[in-house]
Amino acid sequence: MKCISPPTSESLRDLHQRTVAVRFALGGSQKLLKGRAFYELDPRLGPVLRVAAPRGPQFIFAEREWTGEISSGDGADCDYLIELN
Repeated sequence: MKCISPPTSESLRDLHQRTVAVRFALGGSQKLLKGRAFYELDPRLGPVLRVAAPRGPQFIFAEREWTGEISSGDGADCDYLIELN
């Protein structure tokens, strides 16, 4: 497994075409969605990062509203990890 450091910029652009896990709570338990990230321009939201799981749901993060942290995804067997609280 390759160790990749989190991006040093505040832009979600650095995660484009990388594997990303999103950890979130749903129904009282922790869930982990893993997929590929795509940095795109949305006509209403501006620059966004879309994390799409194969045959599953997706998360869309608007860059202008993003305040979260991105960490190494080594523990989730991917490039990066985004944790939602």
